[in-house]
Amino acid sequence: MRKFFKIALLAICLCLVSNAVAQKYELNAFEKQNKPMLKLLKKQYGTTPEVKLSDDGYFYILLTKSQYKNGPQKYMLIDEAGSPLCPEWLDKYSVLKGGFFYVGQNSGSSTKWGVVDSKGKQILPIRYDNIQQSGALEAGTFTSSSNTYWHPASKGFWLVTDNATSHHAFYSLDGSSVMHEYDGEIKPQLSYFWTIAPKNMLSTGNKKGLLTFDGEIIFPQEYNHFYIEPSGFVNCYKKESDGLSRCGGKMLKGATSDIIVPPLFQDVTYNSSKNAIECKIHRDEEYEVYNPQKSYEVVFRDKGERLYDMGKYQDVITFYEGEGYGIAWGDYYMGLSAEKIAKAEMNKLNSVINTLNDNTNYYLPIQNPDNYKFDAGTISGMYTSAGIYLEKYINSEKISADDPTLAKARKMRGEIITARNNVTKKIEEYGTALRSATAKNIERERKIAEEKALQAQREAAAARAVQQLSSGITNLILGGRRY
Repeated sequence: MRKFFKIALLAICLCLVSNAVAQKYELNAFEKQNKPMLKLLKKQYGTTPEVKLSDDGYFYILLTKSQYKNGPQKYMLIDEAGSPLCPEWLDKYSVLKGGFFYVGQNSGSSTKWGVVDSKGKQILPIRYDNIQQSGALEAGTFTSSSNTYWHPASKGFWLVTDNATSHHAFYSLDGSSVMHEYDGEIKPQLSYFWTIAPKNMLSTGNKKGLLTFDGEIIFPQEYNHFYIEPSGFVNCYKKESDGLSRCGGKMLKGATSDIIVPPLFQDVTYNSSKNAIECKIHRDEEYEVYNPQKSYEVVFRDKGERLYDMGKYQDVITFYEGEGYGIAWGDYYMGLSAEKIAKAEMNKLNSVINTLNDNTNYYLPIQNPDNYKFDAGTISGMYTSAGIYLEKYINSEKISADDPTLAKARKMRGEIITARNNVTKKIEEYGTALRSATAKNIERERKIAEEKALQAQREAAAARAVQQLSSGITNLILGGRRY
């Protein structure tokens, strides 16, 4: 394996050397063939021209000058025939693939940018604060944060931004036409999508839109935020004034791509095994296949169920213990909410235990305890409360025997009792993990201290050596003097 690696490395080095030699040969050949032109350019502009070759094989000539000694440099770009790519001297430039150049001029404290090609054609004038380029892309997959996502095909484009007006435009690659333009704040989402929204949109605002990579509208500016699933399904969310979020969406590929789900649901997703879009109106309902022909309606029993759908579990309990006291289904939602609170705190405890048991990160909860907090009392207390609430609900005479929530309440109550009985064991597991991690951390800190001491000794020894060398040189100089 080591021999193979050496051979592969040698091959790469030879390839790089070969490319460099080939490029040097091409540059020398160009200079030899164009001596009169280069001589004329030097005389015309008063500076020595440099012949350059882009990575994808385009010749260009660079002229550099300063207005005064040690001043900022200015650049002139010349094509291979000797004509300026840009009529004026530039403050900045950058070479792009495909025979394009970013060209920039300073404007106050910022730089304005444009684009020219290797033949001197102006693609975009020098007036934009930011320009991004992309060639045409076929539909395909990409990876982000260890997940694989799908994106639709896109045309090649230039995306330009004018900061003063917050205006953005998608130009065709030849610069001849504007494909799309928008006002507001444009941001990338998952690399191959954009969101567009007014600057400083409120957290409950519904004025955000989603665009494809080349600027096509996927969703108009009528939403609060978007979530893109790996499958190619996009969730769109709208928020109401109290923060309640409702979800819709659409599939970007396949047979279901023409179906647009309105934002009426607690959640919408794509089930790849069924090849179908699924939805549910309330938090703890089962998913059902979305039917475009069906009329869906969002109805809340009361404020408590609305709070539950919003995930405000403590507020649910406060409501039903207060102004909603005595409502038949109050114990049901209080039981579910208490279980959610206990489970969230239990997840924190499990995370701390896992970190303490981790061979690499075991010391983090010891060094940063505020980042690894959990409340054992909340876990135990909320599991107990959840069991009591659900038992009252199961035994309530106000609830019909055929109400489907009773079966769920019984099942949940059994799970809660099991979880509550497991709390003591989890606390003991935490204690064991903490003691083990503390012992390992003491040894770790001892080794760190030893290494620091050794490093200090090495630095002191190096300083003494330098001092002795300096003294020796000084003595040698002084000893060699004649008075």
